[in-house]
Amino acid sequence: MSKHAHTRPFANLLSLNELIAYIMAHAFTLRQKWMAKDIYEIAKEMDAFPMSDNQTYVYRIMKNLAQKDILFMNQAWSTTERPTLHYSLSAKGQVFFYSGQMAVMKTTPEKLKALQRFLADLESNLEVASAPPPADEPVTTVVGVGDYYDWLLLRAAEAGRSPHAYKDFGAEFGKPVNLSYLYKLHGELQQQGFLAGDWITASGRLRQAELERALSREVQSAKNRLMRIEKTGAHVQAWLKSKRASSAPSVGS
Repeated sequence: MSKHAHTRPFANLLSLNELIAYIMAHAFTLRQKWMAKDIYEIAKEMDAFPMSDNQTYVYRIMKNLAQKDILFMNQAWSTTERPTLHYSLSAKGQVFFYSGQMAVMKTTPEKLKALQRFLADLESNLEVASAPPPADEPVTTVVGVGDYYDWLLLRAAEAGRSPHAYKDFGAEFGKPVNLSYLYKLHGELQQQGFLAGDWITASGRLRQAELERALSREVQSAKNRLMRIEKTGAHVQAWLKSKRASSAPSVGS
């Protein structure tokens, strides 16, 4: 597992919160009430982001939107001690998800286009740099933005360039690089012996090649995940159709 591995793939250009909001935006176009576990199950089945088995993450997102009057929260009591919570869209939610200047259905497609540009740019650079992995090298998935930045810093160090060389990097993808974070990673690479000052070391070149192979695999995985996110509306409808079919009474019952 990478030291930078976490649940933010795509070089941090799209967050899990934004994915959940995008799923909700498509779900509420179907003009029905939704439970947090419904949205969670759709996200889990899409397999676009690593998702924990704890559904409370999505519950908290929807509860927060209800507290902001973006969603209506409807409680239905049964024989259990806790009510079943269903959420529907409010007038404020129409603005938040669809009609507002920064509405989810307007901004998220733009973020997806930025992701496409980022992945295409990264892939083109990796095609030039990457060597095929040794046959016995274990396959690991890099999902941490730090791994990507480590690779950028090692590339810059081939020419003795400092992190400041990347001060304007990332703006074209909608996510400018945080220079203080780059300098922190630069210091860690020096401590690990991958850099000597601003120059790459022999062990740094080995680390660079390792990262390039891992990132090449991650790009292909990310492209597949991105295609699934682009088809969010179809995933929502397929999930709903499957649920309705499974809950329909059998013939003759």
